[in-house]
Amino acid sequence: MESSIPAQEPTRSQSIRFWENSIVRRYFFLSLLVTFIPLVITIFLYDRLTGELQQNIDQQRYQLQLKQVKSEMTSMLQRHQTALRAIASLPDIGKLLQKDVQLSSATLNLIYFDIDRPEIYGALFFSHQWQLKQALPGQSASGSPYWNGDTFSIEQLPKIQIGSDWLIGPQPPLRGKSGWYLIARQIEALDQGKESPGYVAFQVRLASLTSPLTILDSEQSGYGCLKTSSNSCFSSLAGLKPPSKNTISSVNFLSNWQIQLNPDVSFQQASFYQESQTSQRGLYMAVAIITLTLVSLFFTALVARTRRRIQPLIHGAEAIADGHWNHIIPSTGHDEITQLTRSLNRMAEQLKSLMSARIQMEKKVTQGDFATGVAHEIRNPLATIKVCLQSLPLSSNNAQATELKQLMLEEIDRINQLIQNLLDYSKPPKPLTHQIDCSALLQRVLILVEPLAKEHSIALTLKTSDQTQCKADPEQLHQVIMNLLLNSIEALSGTEHGQIHLHCYQQNDKAVITVTDNGPGISETDQKKVMEPFFTTKTSGTGLGLAISARLVELNNGQLSLSSRGADQTSNQLDSGTTAILTFNI
Repeated sequence: MESSIPAQEPTRSQSIRFWENSIVRRYFFLSLLVTFIPLVITIFLYDRLTGELQQNIDQQRYQLQLKQVKSEMTSMLQRHQTALRAIASLPDIGKLLQKDVQLSSATLNLIYFDIDRPEIYGALFFSHQWQLKQALPGQSASGSPYWNGDTFSIEQLPKIQIGSDWLIGPQPPLRGKSGWYLIARQIEALDQGKESPGYVAFQVRLASLTSPLTILDSEQSGYGCLKTSSNSCFSSLAGLKPPSKNTISSVNFLSNWQIQLNPDVSFQQASFYQESQTSQRGLYMAVAIITLTLVSLFFTALVARTRRRIQPLIHGAEAIADGHWNHIIPSTGHDEITQLTRSLNRMAEQLKSLMSARIQMEKKVTQGDFATGVAHEIRNPLATIKVCLQSLPLSSNNAQATELKQLMLEEIDRINQLIQNLLDYSKPPKPLTHQIDCSALLQRVLILVEPLAKEHSIALTLKTSDQTQCKADPEQLHQVIMNLLLNSIEALSGTEHGQIHLHCYQQNDKAVITVTDNGPGISETDQKKVMEPFFTTKTSGTGLGLAISARLVELNNGQLSLSSRGADQTSNQLDSGTTAILTFNI
């Protein structure tokens, strides 16, 4: 066995250098390029979009906070409106606008109950011209207009309508006094059809309305601000703040009122993002350099390992190309290169097997030619022997000699038949193909076989189509069908209720002829070898019948296949049988 590789193989393999023509080098640099470009694009896009994304997230967070502040402020106003509506609907509440008229203690108790809250200074009663007529102090009341004679006027304060109510103010803090605003409602008329006597209002501490703004106060984002229609801006403690031109976010509250989030310093937010992005760029560059270094080291090691594993494949392929079929490429691992190595080894084995099979085929062809010549040389003297044997005079009283002579003649005929089968298989005649009426051919063959079938009590049936034709040699097709029928008769010999069914039809531009019997069938093991020359399961026979039939069908551009269910494949013996399928071109 030769397993060495010619001396010139290493020279050819080493001519592929890494820095010249190596495919590994190209893939190495391509991998680096494919890694570098997406990394640079990702860093650029991330750097570009991070600031915007952070700002969008902050804006969403600010909007949620602003909506929470608005919800708390609205809830407080609605509570005051509900209490004010109850007071304005009292039957004798309008009497407070008249001089020297006292309300019942029950009515006064209801009013004081509603204004006895920390954020309400008191209840004020106004005429139609918004002139103050009466002031009832609450627990938080102090100063004017409850206990001193200072002038109290709301003519300069803005008024906005909220449904059926009025919001007046707000009044900013002045000279140590807290800011406030009024929530007012028209008093219902005592008699239907008459106008309302005036208005009732709660004087509410402004800081109670602006206190939810503390949610917005933050060192990083800024401070909350309630901006009114008079362009005044109040902080969470109701203190005045200068209006900001760089509002971070805002939401509408009342008519021309806004809840705003303003920065402490106009440029703080921008500088914060700029510093953040600058520091992030340095981090991105460091990550990019480290990533490229690691990728380069990884691919360098991968290239070296790949070249070490590819070199044996190159040597092995060159050895196989030079005819060293016994060369085995060592394989380790479980990856694609290992699969390729094993495939090359299998290819070498298959090539070795194919070459051996080709040599054997050439030997068989030579032996066939030799056997054909020898068969002719044997047939001539055998015919002479038969003629001489037939001419020998024998006494009629010598029965043993007569029987021996008959046996010799039968053996000579058997040898002649075997020689003829060998000649037919080795060199069958060239088919003379033309269009054949399959129905007429099958009917002729059936007439010839029918007496033999009746002798063995076998029923023959035929189902044909008048339009079915095929292209084949009629004599060779006749021989094939006759051989198949004789095989079926032999298989059914000695059985009861034997049946053979012939069927001819057209399918997918093909003419199909089937021969089906209900005999014992063929086992799975024998089905693989039944068409091989000299294979037979009979006690007598050459084993060339099906082999010759398959050869003739092949020469006529047809196909012969067998489908059988032997007794070992079915529990019911009646289900066994064999079907021979012939397929020819139309």
